[in-house]
Amino acid sequence: MSRGEANYVPVKRSADGAQDEGAEPSAPNPLLVVHSLLRGRYVLAVVLAVVFAAAGGAAGYLSQKPTYQSHGLIRIKPTIPSGLPTGQDTVMPAFEAFVKSQQAFLLGERVISRAMEKPEWQALRPGLTPEAVVQFREGLEVLYDEGELIRVCFTDRDPSVAMAAVKCVTTSYLDLYGATESDDGVERLAMLQKLRTEQSNALRGKNDAIALIAGKDTDPASLETMHAQSLQETSTREFTWNEAQRLLAASDTSDPAAAAATQPTTAPATLSPKEIALTDAGMRQLLSEQREATRALTMARSRYGPAHRSVVEAEQRVALVNQDVDDYVQAYLREAALHPGEEAVPRNPADVALQALRAKERNLRRLYEDSAAKTQRLGEKLVSIQSLKRDADGIKLQLDETNNAIRQLEWQSSFRGRISAVSYGDRPLEPFQDKRKKQAGAGAAGGAAVAVALVLAIGFLNRRLVSVHDARLGMHRVDRMLGVLPHVPSDLADAEQAAVAAHCVHHIRTLLQLEPHLPARRVYSVTSPSPGDGKTTLTIALGMSFAASGAKTLLIDCDMIGGGLSSKMDQMIRPRIGRVLSREGIITEEQLRQALASAARQARPLGDVLVELGFASPADIAHAAAVQAQSYVGLLDVLGGEPLAECVTGTGRAGLFILPLGSAGAHHAGQLSPTALQSIVAQARAAYDVVLLDTGPILGSLEAAMAAAQSDGVVLAVSRGVPQALVRRSLDRLVEVGAYVVGMVLNRAAQREVADFAFSSGSVRSVDRRKLPAAGGTGSPDIRLGTVGDAVASAAAKSGGK
Repeated sequence: MSRGEANYVPVKRSADGAQDEGAEPSAPNPLLVVHSLLRGRYVLAVVLAVVFAAAGGAAGYLSQKPTYQSHGLIRIKPTIPSGLPTGQDTVMPAFEAFVKSQQAFLLGERVISRAMEKPEWQALRPGLTPEAVVQFREGLEVLYDEGELIRVCFTDRDPSVAMAAVKCVTTSYLDLYGATESDDGVERLAMLQKLRTEQSNALRGKNDAIALIAGKDTDPASLETMHAQSLQETSTREFTWNEAQRLLAASDTSDPAAAAATQPTTAPATLSPKEIALTDAGMRQLLSEQREATRALTMARSRYGPAHRSVVEAEQRVALVNQDVDDYVQAYLREAALHPGEEAVPRNPADVALQALRAKERNLRRLYEDSAAKTQRLGEKLVSIQSLKRDADGIKLQLDETNNAIRQLEWQSSFRGRISAVSYGDRPLEPFQDKRKKQAGAGAAGGAAVAVALVLAIGFLNRRLVSVHDARLGMHRVDRMLGVLPHVPSDLADAEQAAVAAHCVHHIRTLLQLEPHLPARRVYSVTSPSPGDGKTTLTIALGMSFAASGAKTLLIDCDMIGGGLSSKMDQMIRPRIGRVLSREGIITEEQLRQALASAARQARPLGDVLVELGFASPADIAHAAAVQAQSYVGLLDVLGGEPLAECVTGTGRAGLFILPLGSAGAHHAGQLSPTALQSIVAQARAAYDVVLLDTGPILGSLEAAMAAAQSDGVVLAVSRGVPQALVRRSLDRLVEVGAYVVGMVLNRAAQREVADFAFSSGSVRSVDRRKLPAAGGTGSPDIRLGTVGDAVASAAAKSGGK
């Protein structure tokens, strides 16, 4: 293995098979992407943009109509008559608020309905449908900033309609609120004043009835409080009476024998309430109520003073409780003691207690009935007063409405002659708002944008590779653009064109030689996405360039279907006569070696030596010559075991050799295997500095995939005009088979692409771009050795083979 091979380090690949020599390529510039889509279509884009912009501008201009606005002015004087003998007017208070109210009246339904009913408006826009009212409101605008003037505006596409609307609204407002004074207003004011008098009298009568029911010493507002207190007192007395009834019922069921066994006693003539309370529960209850009432009175006097309503109510409460205590004592004495002056009669204490309970029950019932009657009277008063109050509130509300109406009429009457129209609306001469120009501009811009977008869509749907930039966009698995090749005419009459083509090829060859990851003796495969991309021409040109640089170069035709390299080089190798005799079995390998050695020493033809040595007859030699004239050797023979050196021939160029297909055809493609091709590559690497394998398209041939996998590097030739998707699929295919893609070459590039890419250094800037070969587009790929090859050879000869 050579020194270069010993230092060979395989190219690292990522998990998905992509080459991982450097960082991932950054996202393409959007502007460059747009430029690539428009490349070659700029004229079409400009023409379509002009046409679409004109159409869009016209459509935008015609889609809009100008609107006209008419203006009317209403003046409201800020002074009102003062009524003073001096005759001086006074400034109206809250004048701005009044004017704003008039502004609301102008926009109100009453004024708008009256305006739309006028003949002037009906003649232009008949009908009073809700839609027409809404449209009228949308066009009407009433403005007030400050001062005495209100501006009435109406906007419409018809200037006559705008002027008529302002006039109708102004006159309708003046008819309702303005300078015209009629007898209807006077009669209405008199009627309202009479109604106000009647309502005031009715309200006064209701208030008098309320005062009469409540009493002259009682505030009607306190009746609710008195009724609530009386209701509480009635409830308390009812509870006490019910308790007395329960005790009385329990006493009536006592044992009669116990009453007979008791000793007669003489009851005292008088007993105090406290003494009675010792044996009587009813008296104890009354004394407890007396204490509570006295305590409440004391607290009310200390808090409110002697004349407060709460103190008076507390005093009434104490008096009622004291009266209950006195009545209870009298009833108890009547039942439990003798009358004055009569002899004491022995009485049973139980009977005395029973009689006292009966007296207490009657007294409590009487107190309850009195309290209930009082509560009922207060309730009836309260119901009557509430009914009268409701009537009074209704009358008061009506009276307020009447007073407001009177004030409004009086206010309006004070402004009669002070509201006037300065202008009833003028006919607008110029549009108020004209969006036609803006809409035309927007339509033109939109049309131009649509045209450009259409061209972009065409470019997107027809993504063909036409520039170096397009090629770079497709290099998602490659990190190098090797170079470009121009489309070279067949005669190469112009020496400068030949120099340009040669320079492009030498540029590509130099980049391949500078590849740091490959061994010193290198094997390259040249393939393309599709037939006709110029890969064979590139292979020949690169072979000549490598040979011109001093590298011993071998071209191998691996395209068994196309056979372009063998056809263009026109180098057919016939089998040697000794090999024919050996394959025919006429002589042995040993006899062939002896004959070859003897022929070399004697410098005689091999056939004569074989006849002389007796290894073959003259007829055998004639037969072998006939077979030799009809046979060719090449790749198929090497696959069959023939030595590579015997199947390789020169090309007439120093250092450039070729292994043609020989007799191989498309039906022999199945005989090519990775192992056999690996053996051929190993033999070629050992004998040559550079080996170039010309294969078929990577997407359409078996030998291209095997050759790419066995090579140190793959050069992808892409012709101008090929679909970009096809390029991407080709690169994906190469990575899938484990190939290392050295870079891409753009064939048949445009003049500017060749000048910008291949002549980027200042030393060759003197080349006239006008003399560069024209882009060939998708023209014929049949560029023979006499074009690019001759250009390379000529340039190498001039440079001394450097």
